Amino acid sequence: MTGREPQREDREREERYQQLVELAPETILIHDGERIVLANAAAVRLAGATHRDQLVGQPIDSFLHPPYLKAVEAQLLGSSDVLKPAPPVRDAFRRLDGSEVEVEVTAIAFLDHGRPSAHLVVHDITERLNLQAAARLAEEHLQQAQKMEAVGALAGGVAHEVNNMMSVIMGFSEFLLGAPDMAEERLSEVRHIVRAAERTAAVPTRGGGGGDASKFGVTVQPVTPEIARQLDLKDPSGVVVTRVDPEGAAAEAGMQRGDVIVEIDRKPVKSVDDFEKLIANAGGKQVLMRVQRGGNAIYIAMAPPKK
Repeated sequence: MTGREPQREDREREERYQQLVELAPETILIHDGERIVLANAAAVRLAGATHRDQLVGQPIDSFLHPPYLKAVEAQLLGSSDVLKPAPPVRDAFRRLDGSEVEVEVTAIAFLDHGRPSAHLVVHDITERLNLQAAARLAEEHLQQAQKMEAVGALAGGVAHEVNNMMSVIMGFSEFLLGAPDMAEERLSEVRHIVRAAERTAAVPTRGGGGGDASKFGVTVQPVTPEIARQLDLKDPSGVVVTRVDPEGAAAEAGMQRGDVIVEIDRKPVKSVDDFEKLIANAGGKQVLMRVQRGGNAIYIAMAPPKK
């Protein structure tokens, strides 16, 4: 074997290495602690460059903020073993146009002609971060939907319990009204109880049972302290939507179960009576409702269906 053969083998290995680096899909940079000495085609694309000369020879900190040189020197001076890649580091890669790309950088320390250097593999994580952000947003929407469903169920449960209690009160009241020895003064008081119980029992089904509000296909009830806590409402005024008819005008306009209606045509809604009066005053015309949904205020325009 002549002295030229080892040189040829070294040259061939170097050429293979250069080819592998050049064809690698990930961005690869080699720097000597100060300047970039090698950049592959993927690095040129990531930097928004047209030629690798726009990277090679440039300070590494023009593109990254890596503390790699000190770490590389510590590794090389502290051990003679084969060095392992450092854990990936989150960084921002600055492109030539000044924009930044979120990346993860893996550094591999080595000696290049006796000088500490770092082989950097730069992975663009923009798509991964976008997917994570979308997943977080979807989770937030799911949690909000579950909260609205819980509020709707709670409101429905409260309405059911109120109706049950009012039925008992009205039953006893009717019994008292039929008592032959009941004094007229007491009968007047019982009649007041009956009217109050009838109004209370009607609250949960208002908007769904009759009148102008029923035309919109929405059922509402007052915002109780428990519902206000569930919805994180600072002001427990308004009425909460407990049911939306899927075929009604409310559903078509985008109203959802758990929405809190706080205004109709710029007028405050503090009770179910307010809600029904304002709907009735509209005379069958379109109304504009201000609605609290998930901590945000939105406006919903709604008109009853034409006959």
